[in-house]
Amino acid sequence: MTNIGAASDADYYIDRWLLTPEGNAIVTRTSHLLTVRWQGVAAVLKIAVDAEEELGNELMAWWNGQGVPLVLAQEGKAILLERAQEVGSLAGLVRRGRDDDATRIICAVVGKLHLPKSRPIPNLNPLSAPEFYNAPCPTNTLRRSERCPI
Repeated sequence: MTNIGAASDADYYIDRWLLTPEGNAIVTRTSHLLTVRWQGVAAVLKIAVDAEEELGNELMAWWNGQGVPLVLAQEGKAILLERAQEVGSLAGLVRRGRDDDATRIICAVVGKLHLPKSRPIPNLNPLSAPEFYNAPCPTNTLRRSERCPI
């Protein structure tokens, strides 16, 4: 059994999709993740533990690999995503003085995300929803009780 948390959920999807775990579990406030192999392909099993993250799974499937990892399988609160194998990063490009290359990559991804789609976008919570507006800032520069200025 893996140490992914919600182990019965992880074990269910590992068995259902015939996954081979490859690494240690990553547990966040919103998801449990596990690097796996699926039919020889490097992948990540992501199990949402909050409703907002489940909506994110729907959005990933809607984008259909255009600017995001391809969804290999999806069921319930779980999603199986292709896993990048490249060793480079945008930050690495910038550190090597290749800011323009990093910016071109970012623009290409954003362009793909905004391409017209044949299916309607999933029903998502708007960023103006109270849970977003009242969310704590993801920075250490504010006191814990302060909110992000929006």
